Amino acid sequence: MPGSAVAGGNELFDTLIYVTITPPATITTATTTTTTTTVNGVVVGDLLSWNQVVPSLNALISVTNMYVSAANTVTSTWSTEGATVNGAAALQFLISVIRANIVPYTALPNGIY
Repeated sequence: MPGSAVAGGNELFDTLIYVTITPPATITTATTTTTTTTVNGVVVGDLLSWNQVVPSLNALISVTNMYVSAANTVTSTWSTEGATVNGAAALQFLISVIRANIVPYTALPNGIY
């Protein structure tokens, strides 16, 4: 690798986890619906980014947001681009969890200086 530099930043860690999340029983057209999933070790302020491992058999549903709402709890927001969806099967996600080394997260800088 040409050259090298020590990266400086404010991340305590960045790790990938594999989680199965069950959509709500009903996702109504033109609304969002939330579910919660127990994910051991996550804390409020963790940054989540996700990738659905296998596309849903129902292409109309999507996860529009995912965040840590309480210790060990991830809230997922679901929507549908078409008709109301009932009884969608559980889906698998790869979730990247990034935790800042500055607590509380509201103390993070508001720019790159």
